[in-house]
Amino acid sequence: MTGRADREEDYMKKRNERVERYEKDLQDLRVNDGEEYNQLKIKLETDVQVGGALVIRLAVSSPVIASTCNLISRTADTGTAAATDEGHLPAESGETRIQFPSFEEKR
Repeated sequence: MTGRADREEDYMKKRNERVERYEKDLQDLRVNDGEEYNQLKIKLETDVQVGGALVIRLAVSSPVIASTCNLISRTADTGTAAATDEGHLPAESGETRIQFPSFEEKR
């Protein structure tokens, strides 16, 4: 019987070592994923800021883009739909009406 008891003891020691190693590996992965997440978040925030600056420059150079940006901004503030039922942006005085393609959900 001592042979079996020794094998069981060896098995339990190896199992505990394996569990400790897996826990350490899991913790290392959590730390690495957290660092990668933070780097990606900073990059995306920077990209959004750069994109916002580009939109502002485009809006200054083009009245159509400016009116569209204003409409989008007002829509975001009020939570209303940006386009009318026909898929057109409402034209303000002296502006050209822009028609966007309708994107219907395919089922």
